[in-house]
Order: sequence, then structure tokens, then C-alpha cells
Amino acid sequence: MYRVFTNRGIQDPSRSADQRPFHGLWSELVNARSLAWRFFVRDTAARYRQSILGLIWAIFFPLLSIAVLLLLSGAGIINVVGLEVQYPIFIVVGVWFWGLFALTLSASTNSLVNAGPVVTKIWFSRPAVILAAAGLGLAEFLIRLPVVLLVMFFYSADIAPIRFGLAIASLLPLFLLAIALGLFFSVGAAIVRDISFVVPAALGGWLLITPVFYEFSPGSTLELLNRFNPAAHFITFSRSLMLGGTLNHRAYWICTGMVAVLLPLGWRFFHVAQKRIAERV
Repeated sequence: MYRVFTNRGIQDPSRSADQRPFHGLWSELVNARSLAWRFFVRDTAARYRQSILGLIWAIFFPLLSIAVLLLLSGAGIINVVGLEVQYPIFIVVGVWFWGLFALTLSASTNSLVNAGPVVTKIWFSRPAVILAAAGLGLAEFLIRLPVVLLVMFFYSADIAPIRFGLAIASLLPLFLLAIALGLFFSVGAAIVRDISFVVPAALGGWLLITPVFYEFSPGSTLELLNRFNPAAHFITFSRSLMLGGTLNHRAYWICTGMVAVLLPLGWRFFHVAQKRIAERV
């Protein structure tokens, strides 16, 4: 018999997830907020507790990626032309946006596995671990903000604050897409550990085909491939909104509609599966 912990105290675990209506997902989400904050603080502290550089690691790898890309561009290996802004600004914004998606998805996928001892001993609102993982992705996104602003200042980027703010707001569907996929993958990783290794590798391949470091030519193979890549549409739209460029409103809103359907489906799937998770973690 599990002990059930929620913000409302001890509850009956017999009230299983698949016996509650679909609209009960929102109340479960609200009830998990306090516990999600505790998990977020714990996971963030554990991530940097024994690290010499601490939070610097959150900006080190993006800076390293940018430095390598600039070297490749200077050597003529990567040739990007026709940009509205200087290439360093283009890639620092792209890497910043991609990091929000990749880290949120990766952390969400591993959230149940990482919380294994707690999951097996105590019955609590399992969405709390997903919310905590999403919070980790959002936190590192904000930690990297000063680096982005510093690069923009160094290269004298002329970006209106309103455009900057609207571009950040337009990333919400990208963030929610990562959470939606994480809801499915976290359950899968709790059952089959291989998913925890497959997702980072898949993200590496996904990054290469997504126009984070470059812009694809119209009619090219990459352009055709990225028509079915929602992350590409979100990143290019938000970056163009911030830095200037052509905005594909139609693709952006179609992908946003897809996320609006995928997210509740993922939440429902996670909701129904959570009573069986403890048996496999």
C-alpha cells in the first residue's frame, strides 16, 4: 500500500488515474506545483553541487559550440550568406533557442528514472517531476540570457526591446512541444531504459537537420525535410521575429495547433500510465 502525498495531504491511492475524467488533468497539475518546486530545487542543486565551475557549465557548451562554428565559418567550411544580422548573433540566438527545447526534452525524458527511489516508495502526483524537469530547461535558458545580450552588444545589434520580448514569448509552443514529447518518452524510459540513451542521440541528429546554424536554400532536401520539423518552424519564426527576416505565420500556427493537441494527449497518457510506473522504475 502506497503512502499518497499531495498538497492536500494523504489521499486514497485507489482513485486511479484512468478513473478520473480528462478535465481532471488541470487540477492534478495545479496540485503538483508545490511538490514540483521542491523537485526543481533539489535537481538544480544536485546538477551543480559538486561542480567546480557550477552554473558556468550552463553557458560553457553553448559558447564552445559558437566558437567552433565561427572557426568553421572563418575557414570557409560553413558558408552562410544573405543573413539579416552578423553570423555570431545568428548562431548565438539559434543555439539559445535550441537549448531550451533540447534540455527540456532531455530532462523530462529522464525525470521519472532519476526520481526512481521516490517513485517506488511514495505515491505522489507524478506530473511534479515533469514540471520540475521543464523548470530546469527554463532556468538554463534564462541563465544563458546574459551571454546572448553580451554578444548582441559586442556586435552592435540593433534590436528593439519589443521585438526581443515578442520573440521570447513566441517560443512558448516550442517549450510545450518539448514537454509534450517528454511526457511520452518519460514513461517509455521508465519501462525501457534504452530510451534514455536514444533521446540524446536523436537530439544530436535533430539539431544537425534543424536550421540552428544555417539557413537552408528554398527547394533543397533540407528545406523539404524541415517542412515536417515543428522545432525548425518555431526556431526560425522566433529568430526572424527577433533579428528580422521572413515570418512564416502559417507554418508557425499549424505547428502550434499540433502542440495544442499533442500536449493534452501526452498528459492523459502520462496520467493513465502513472499508476504502473512504480512497478517498472
